[in-house]
Amino acid sequence: DGNYAIFRTANSPYEDSDTAFFVDVQNKKILWKKSLETLFKSVESLFIDTDKQTITEVHHDYNAIFSFEGEFLNKLQWENMTGLEVSSVNVRIASVEMEKQK
Repeated sequence: DGNYAIFRTANSPYEDSDTAFFVDVQNKKILWKKSLETLFKSVESLFIDTDKQTITEVHHDYNAIFSFEGEFLNKLQWENMTGLEVSSVNVRIASVEMEKQK
């Protein structure tokens, strides 16, 4: 309905690198910004469902569903499908970033 927008920043040397922003467009307000557990590079599309108040990241092999508050609603299903735990993904992203800076 155009009232909300979500976007993710790409890798950069700044503090908001690889951060998702959920925005209330009508009120011109950032509702939240956070580093999501999923991998930025595999996101194919994003879908905002205002009726269910969910945000779905569509990936090739799975969908990651977040609440309007930023909670990862199907985190356990995502961990089972990808074989990764949330903490290991964050560590993996950090180690890749460190390698790029060398």
